[in-house]
Amino acid sequence: MKDSNILKIAIALGVGVFVWQLVTLDPVPLTRPGQSIATDPWVYVQTQTEVVQENPRKLEAWRDLATAIFRAGDHDEALATWLEKAPPRLVTDYSAEGVIRYWFGRWLPNRSSDIDQAAAQEEMKRQFEQAISLLSEFIDAGEGEIFFDHYCLLGRSQFFAGHVEDSKATLLAAEALLDEDPSQFEPGALCNRHTWIALIWADMGERELAASRWDYVWEILELYGAQTHDVAWPTTWFEIASYYSQIEVWDRAEDAVLKRRPMYNASEVRTDVPDTWHKVGWRLYRQNRVPQAQNAWLRAVEAQAPIIESERNNFRHWYNLACFRALAGRPEEAIDAFEQCVDLGWRDQAKARWDDDLRTLQEMPRFQAALDQIVPEEELGVDRGPSGLRPPQAPRGG
Repeated sequence: MKDSNILKIAIALGVGVFVWQLVTLDPVPLTRPGQSIATDPWVYVQTQTEVVQENPRKLEAWRDLATAIFRAGDHDEALATWLEKAPPRLVTDYSAEGVIRYWFGRWLPNRSSDIDQAAAQEEMKRQFEQAISLLSEFIDAGEGEIFFDHYCLLGRSQFFAGHVEDSKATLLAAEALLDEDPSQFEPGALCNRHTWIALIWADMGERELAASRWDYVWEILELYGAQTHDVAWPTTWFEIASYYSQIEVWDRAEDAVLKRRPMYNASEVRTDVPDTWHKVGWRLYRQNRVPQAQNAWLRAVEAQAPIIESERNNFRHWYNLACFRALAGRPEEAIDAFEQCVDLGWRDQAKARWDDDLRTLQEMPRFQAALDQIVPEEELGVDRGPSGLRPPQAPRGG
């Protein structure tokens, strides 16, 4: 009996991690610089095929391959890739077609300016409707193990298909399942499930319901600490920080950012903090929350200051400061930092020219002048070593 219980727990945890990947991971972009998915969609399919060959047991790689094939127009092959070629685990017991239909819908809109957005939206809704039908049928049949996760996928599908009230009812039912017996989950799995619900409520604009779930998540992380699995820990604190930044509860967001990497000593320089605020800013920007995004990037600027002071001759720190300042709407100060970065030995002209963080500087003469001063390192014969440090040069004009 004991071994049977252990097996059930292991299966539940495996499903939890799998669905965490399916529900929370965004699809990777379909295009690369100079490549159009509309003109050559199979280029990306080939790239994703290589990813699958390198990671044949990575289910999200199979998911991305199936969705790429779907976007390229071969819907039958896309379904076959997921249902017949991907590892068979969970296929029979997890309503796998409902899962992939959900992702076909998620992949469709806003992936490329070359796509007919009206047609994409129509096809997206059709895929979600099929996911709703398949997942509802699976849940109603009650065959096998009906996991909490099915309700999450069904609720998200209903929401994206425009059935807001149905989605809300499904998610409230999911909450009831979760709250009925939380002891059935170990801390990491319980944390993940509260996080899924919180993310969905936030997507729906249900601020109070989302905040309630984030409070549960916060409490679990505080109570159990390292017992929540290592992958979920920083990701979950990031989600909490993003949410409270979104609703402009900045003290709560600050706390979450600092808790994301608890292994730092109080006396150490927190090199992770500006990077976290940078990612939070981009998350908010992509949600069209530009004022909140700029506030997050200003916090990245502030958090970068002690890092600069700790290693003033490290050009990477100055490059990051230039990025944060540019995003925060301080272009002249950003160029000051970039010039210092170049003086200390930055040699990657292409990265600076195409970096989205620096795009607001691209038309400014001072920035172009700094770019023109960059000489590739191989032309200088400089061997910098692994540290990224270089003796400081004379200041500009000196």
